[in-house]
Amino acid sequence: MHVVEGLARGIKPSADIGAVQPQVLLAYYGLLMLVTLRPLRLSLHSVRAWLSRKAACPALTGLLAVATILVWSANLMLPDGKLHVAFLDVGQGDAALVRTPAGHRVLVDGGPSPAALLSALGRRLPFWDRRIDIVLVSHAHDDHLRGLLSVLERYQVRQVLMSDIKSTSPLYAEWERALAQRGVPVLHVEQPLQVDLGDGPKMMVLPPPKIAALEDPLEASLVARLSWDRVSFLFTGDLEADGLLPLTQTDQALSCTVLKVPHHGSKAAVSKGLLLIVDPELAVISVGADNRFGHPSAETVALLEDAGARVLRTDQVGSVEVDTDGQRYSVRTTRNR
Repeated sequence: MHVVEGLARGIKPSADIGAVQPQVLLAYYGLLMLVTLRPLRLSLHSVRAWLSRKAACPALTGLLAVATILVWSANLMLPDGKLHVAFLDVGQGDAALVRTPAGHRVLVDGGPSPAALLSALGRRLPFWDRRIDIVLVSHAHDDHLRGLLSVLERYQVRQVLMSDIKSTSPLYAEWERALAQRGVPVLHVEQPLQVDLGDGPKMMVLPPPKIAALEDPLEASLVARLSWDRVSFLFTGDLEADGLLPLTQTDQALSCTVLKVPHHGSKAAVSKGLLLIVDPELAVISVGADNRFGHPSAETVALLEDAGARVLRTDQVGSVEVDTDGQRYSVRTTRNR
């Protein structure tokens, strides 16, 4: 087995690639306002006269409130020394955003709706820093890939990780053209790849079994395990229990604290044997409400609960966000759609 380490060493914090810090942004807008007002030739006397008016206090209060909200929102989006993993509510599809203590960002899949994905990202990433360090595409199904086309248009994507098993779908061809047009580096994962995300967290990306058929993208899903000390996350794409079990027989650990349940909780998503090995505390099912596939399967939910996992579904609770310091973790849910 060949393990590639340090892929993310070329990833630098936002300040190193020209990102605008919130303090600089506010100063810029303040200067812009002064320049805009300059033609009015405001004098000290006119400023005092304006301030003495009754309407001045509400106006100033409003400006201060907007500035406070901007600064508060900006600080919430800055790295805080924790690992944040958000399983995004994007309907009947998969998308997860990882933000690391070092400030790196990894997007795993993009869901079926560009609008839903961009909205979810916009609430979690600062508007002045449109950077995503790594996009990991598990496989070429529309409900994992389509939303990523809009990400290429809106964000600066620094690296894409994909399976070496290609698809013949028109969407996949469009995706490859978009990558080539923008010059985004692409690495096709053919063997286990370790990505050092800095300051502790690491992600192991595992290629699908070589028996995966081109006609069945489900079996061609990449699997990724993100770990930091005692807390770990397993991203399975749509690779169901029969495809995951062979990976458990390798020297790569698949046990996890948080499991992204395969294939939206389909009937074949998990098995007793798989859950004995993976042993998750939290199971997240990314699924759309009233979907035509009947996901998630009641049998799958029962298996997960019998195994002792807490089950959260995005169609019921919205996005599921897990924050951790590597020792403990907390979970919160947000409904925004």
